Amino acid sequence: MKARLTLFLAPLLLCAGAALAQIPDPCGNETGAAYGLCNAYVAAECQTATPRASDVACSRIAAKFKQITGRDLVSKFACPCTGIAGFDNALANFGYCLDEGDRFFVSIAPLSTESTDGAFANFEANFCGYSASQPPSSETLSITQEQATACVNLLRATAANRRVTCQGPS
Repeated sequence: MKARLTLFLAPLLLCAGAALAQIPDPCGNETGAAYGLCNAYVAAECQTATPRASDVACSRIAAKFKQITGRDLVSKFACPCTGIAGFDNALANFGYCLDEGDRFFVSIAPLSTESTDGAFANFEANFCGYSASQPPSSETLSITQEQATACVNLLRATAANRRVTCQGPS
């Protein structure tokens, strides 16, 4: 069983380096087998809406991680802003976005307007949230770097799935 798991994880770990080069290492606080499993989970894109690996493979990686560490790998990569009505509304209705690498913003109105209706995430400053003008409301959560990375990835993937071309840094 160990040999099969090693053969399965080895190619995934090789791919992880390229995928993680653009963002901070979400598994950097892990060591040993937990680090390898975490990287396999990321390389298989199990934390995304469209993973490269099967649900079974992702579940097995997560279960082994929990067996070793006692911690839930899935929640480590979840965006805690999902489920907040304003964030979910912006995510469901945006048509514009700004991608600054470590910061990502999606907007319901064109970015050239004064409107701040949208959702945002930042994995350098570790927060996510939303702002809305009608009715006026906003919320910002302070979160872990892994969660902030998950939020940025969620916003980026949603934009890509909708074929929305994001503006880059100004």
